[in-house]
Amino acid sequence: LKLTNRGENDNFTGEGSVSGYNLAAPTPGGAFFEFWYRLVQNGGGIMTPWDGTDVTVNAPEGVEALQWLVDLVHKHRISPVGGSVSPIPNLSPLASGATAMHVTGGGELGNWLTYTPDKLELLGIGVPLKQAKQRQYGMPNTYSIGATTVDAEASWELMKHMISKRTLTGMLSPRSSSPPRLSIAQNAKYMQNPYSKSLQAVADNGWGMSTPQVVDYPALAEIGEWVQGALLGELTPKEALDKAAEGLEAFIAALK
Repeated sequence: LKLTNRGENDNFTGEGSVSGYNLAAPTPGGAFFEFWYRLVQNGGGIMTPWDGTDVTVNAPEGVEALQWLVDLVHKHRISPVGGSVSPIPNLSPLASGATAMHVTGGGELGNWLTYTPDKLELLGIGVPLKQAKQRQYGMPNTYSIGATTVDAEASWELMKHMISKRTLTGMLSPRSSSPPRLSIAQNAKYMQNPYSKSLQAVADNGWGMSTPQVVDYPALAEIGEWVQGALLGELTPKEALDKAAEGLEAFIAALK
């Protein structure tokens, strides 16, 4: 709250306005992840157990997590619902000073190193918050060979090239993203940057978490749309998550 400056227009659009936190929820996908971060940190989950037999997105842990986000927007007023927009081309909202804090990863560091390296000392990297559990989302990118693959042998040769040390380092270094293999992370030159090491510490200390349950569309968008409704003040957090649970249960039933 102390870092927030709503500007002369009192709505984060005036010159010099700064959101205390960039609640990036302009799309259902963005809203889902803003909620999911807090849900797992609050000890909740989309489904319990993992196999989806019991939908728990609307359990007390979820309602409390969503209420916390709603309060950031409507009670404390530290962020617009749609998130902060950078007034400077190429710079992220955090690098341009449009926001004071943002949940992000290596791409943020890559943005600073590329466009504003002279201000890098202003960038601080913190560890994931902890309410009931200390967790953060880890973005996994996967390659697959399946029954519909036209040429499995050629695909495998391509995969071997894509996951090679040279290729992974070349793809990930501009964004300063952590490689999927420790052998590369330990030896890659760009990973020796102290900021990259701080980001890698999230995974090394077990604070990371892989793809959230039902991350794929349309279920992700279904939950995200109801979360957006709560953030916009159209529904209470409990009403929104009850609707999300109904939609999720319908998706699961259709798959059985």
